[in-house]
Amino acid sequence: MKHKRKTHIFTKLLFGISIPVVFIFVLSGVFISTQAGKSMQAQSIQTLDSASLAAANQVNSFLTFYLAEVKSAAASSQIETYLTNASGKVRLPNSEGYPEVKKTLDKLQATDQENILAAWVADLDVSQVTQSDNFTSEDGWDISKRPWYRAMEVDHPILTEPYVDASTGQTIVSAVCGVFSNKTGEPLGVVGVDIKLSQLVTVLGNYKIGETGSVILATEGGQIVYHPNNDLIQNTVSEIDISQNIKDAFAGQAVGNYEYIMEKVPYFGSVNRVGDSGWLVLSSIHQSEVLSSKKAVVSIVTTIFTLGSFILFLVIFIMAKGISRPLRKLSVIAERIAEGDLDLHVDVSGNDEIGMVASSLGNTVSQLKNYVNYINEIAAVLNQIAEKDLVFQLQYDYKGDFEKIKRSLLKIRSTLTATMERITVTSDQVAYGAQSISASSQAMAQGATEQASSVEELAATIGDISHKIQQNAKDSAGANEQAVLASRELGTCNRHMNELVSAMAEINESSGEIGKIIKAIEDIAFQTNILALNAAVEAARAGEAGKGFAVVADEVRNLASKSSEAAKSTTHLIEGSIRAVENGSRLADEAAESLTNAVNSTRTVSEMIERVTEASVQQSEAIRQVSVGIDQISGVVQTNSATAEEGAAASEELSDQAELLKDLVNEFRLQ
Repeated sequence: MKHKRKTHIFTKLLFGISIPVVFIFVLSGVFISTQAGKSMQAQSIQTLDSASLAAANQVNSFLTFYLAEVKSAAASSQIETYLTNASGKVRLPNSEGYPEVKKTLDKLQATDQENILAAWVADLDVSQVTQSDNFTSEDGWDISKRPWYRAMEVDHPILTEPYVDASTGQTIVSAVCGVFSNKTGEPLGVVGVDIKLSQLVTVLGNYKIGETGSVILATEGGQIVYHPNNDLIQNTVSEIDISQNIKDAFAGQAVGNYEYIMEKVPYFGSVNRVGDSGWLVLSSIHQSEVLSSKKAVVSIVTTIFTLGSFILFLVIFIMAKGISRPLRKLSVIAERIAEGDLDLHVDVSGNDEIGMVASSLGNTVSQLKNYVNYINEIAAVLNQIAEKDLVFQLQYDYKGDFEKIKRSLLKIRSTLTATMERITVTSDQVAYGAQSISASSQAMAQGATEQASSVEELAATIGDISHKIQQNAKDSAGANEQAVLASRELGTCNRHMNELVSAMAEINESSGEIGKIIKAIEDIAFQTNILALNAAVEAARAGEAGKGFAVVADEVRNLASKSSEAAKSTTHLIEGSIRAVENGSRLADEAAESLTNAVNSTRTVSEMIERVTEASVQQSEAIRQVSVGIDQISGVVQTNSATAEEGAAASEELSDQAELLKDLVNEFRLQ
């Protein structure tokens, strides 16, 4: 028998609890780590976005101040009047109203002398520019080629692309606003300031985002105003080593968060607009810095959950040991009880269910010790019954299910005693009956022997009769076969005679057709004769010329005469043939009728012989069945004789067995 593999309760408790709990811990750790990582990454990107927006606002505040100043100056009536009165024949410093304009430019520069390099005004008609530092353009200076010329095409101040000032070597940008006539609205010129970007660059350079973060500032045209790498300043975004998505973002003014690579380093970035200037700020931080924080969180969570899983596993291990140890002791005690060893002590205690099981097991051992006495007495009684002694007394007061055993033993004793007494009486009756059966069987065997002799003689007589009937059946069958053959031959003759009659009829029909042909020949001969006569008449009319024709006519007439005679002779012959055929047909019909009658008579004789044959066969079969029945009767008689003899012998044996059974019953000691 194949034994099932045992699994200890310690193993079930340890792994049945720890594995699901640890699994849940692991899932929780993975979930918390993932969510914490996503949260930190989202927080870093949000911080990055806030930093980008703050930098954009700071740059916007820096530029908005100068744009507002030039817009205010462009709205000045003094400058409008000055540009309106300017003439191409007079240089701007010599034009009417210049001192007031010069004061306005000086005042404009004084608003931020640290960052404003110069304030200036340019006239469209005279194509000249004059600055607060007393610089005035030379003749031939073309205003339309200046980068700020488009300021006269819009109604708001603009910023030029940054450029390097030739005199100072500093990177500057111009804030320019168009001056328009209040009367006609036509452009008169522009007012602008040249702004040094050194302070803005310094501010952006000190702008820190995390440990590796920085900002990039670019104009609407994509020119880089600030970059952590000074070598890239003045380049365009499309020229530097940066991902295409950032190039597309600057080209399309698309703000938002991006992941990109710059100089083979992956970054998280955020793009924001600088007010309405068209400039963009890109704040970025190394992905490794963000992911390192994420990895640190994952590592801490993993450590905490690993330590917690170990502590939990240790607690479950101790608890499982505390549960399985007493259960293992109880298992050993139960196995000893199962092996019949009741000389033991249950030393397991406790206030829980295990203690209750141990107490119950101790009570079971005490009760089993009492049961041993019952079992010993029951075994002694069963041995006494096995030794054919049914006289016994039970000493113990049986309790529980053992009381049923006590009642069963007493019932067995009374039942066996009554049975033995009935067997004794029955054996006497069987012995007497067996003797009577033996005498009857012997008499029956004698009569059966005599019946068997008579049956054998009857079987021989019936066999002889069966042989003769079978011979008659064979002869009748032979006669039937000959009659059938004769009937077949007569049928063949009748068929041939019918064919002959049919042939005669066809000859008669053919003769009639020949008569028609002869009639046609006679008609042809008659017509030919008429034709010959006509030819002779025509020949006579022709005279000498018709002599040859007359000879031919005579020959034709002779041929027609012979044809007519031959037809008549043939007619007489055919008429004789028809009469002979009719006579032959009549005789053939009479012969066919006689043959038909002979065939019918032969068929009747054949049917009678066939019925005789069938009757003979049936008689032969009946005799055969009678013979078989006689043989069966003979066999039954012989079997009865043998059975009677065997019954006599069996009766004698039964009598002996009844005596033996009586002797065996007498060996029992009854109550």
